[in-house]
Amino acid sequence: MSSSTCLKEPSLDLHHTTKAVVRWREDDTMQFLTKPDPRSSAVTFNTRFNGEAAFFELGVPVKLKGLDIVTKAMVRVCASSIVSLEVVKNPTVPTTIGEAFKSTTLSLDFTLKCPPTIIVHTAAVEPLSASKKSSGVVLDAIRDLSKATALSIYIEARDAPPKLQHISDAASQGLFKSCSTRYHIASLYGGIGGKLIEPSGDTAAPPSYDETTSRPPPPPPPIEFPSKKRPRQDTETERDDITLL
Repeated sequence: MSSSTCLKEPSLDLHHTTKAVVRWREDDTMQFLTKPDPRSSAVTFNTRFNGEAAFFELGVPVKLKGLDIVTKAMVRVCASSIVSLEVVKNPTVPTTIGEAFKSTTLSLDFTLKCPPTIIVHTAAVEPLSASKKSSGVVLDAIRDLSKATALSIYIEARDAPPKLQHISDAASQGLFKSCSTRYHIASLYGGIGGKLIEPSGDTAAPPSYDETTSRPPPPPPPIEFPSKKRPRQDTETERDDITLL
């Protein structure tokens, strides 16, 4: 097998995209990403498997500083990072997710060795910052998702990628070798290219959209009122001195 082959079955050639919503847990609280910005668009789930690539990828429309247009931030899960992948048909889902689909749902439950990778347009300003309040909420969700090692992606069962169960079994058995997270990155965004966003670690996150656009003005300086003390009365001697002058 060549060094570029990501699966022991190089005959697999799959590139499929469909609408998706995402769920993950953060600090014992369930989090959801159901609507990007603009809300009229959709989060997409891209499945890409061939002799050179093996990954799942979420595309999340968002408005970032440094760009005049809405672009997709990519959240990429390399197949080699998957510990287990369970495909569940018609799972019990919360209302938030159930409202996103009109037919039977399929969930892909991932357990990962390491968190997903974020890829954005090469012109996006770093550290990433949203240029709209609504995009700020979406960007915060992307940041949180990029720290998760357990997540569930929901799609419509009728629009599931072909051979999904086969891929699930292969991933859970560790049949995928390490693949570069940079695959196809130079040709993204209409050929302009994308870039990886490194985990922030302990670096403080940039201020939110609210903090940069609606910070209250500083309080006005204190008003100095005229002194209420009575003017000093001249002494008798001082008045005499003035008279002599």
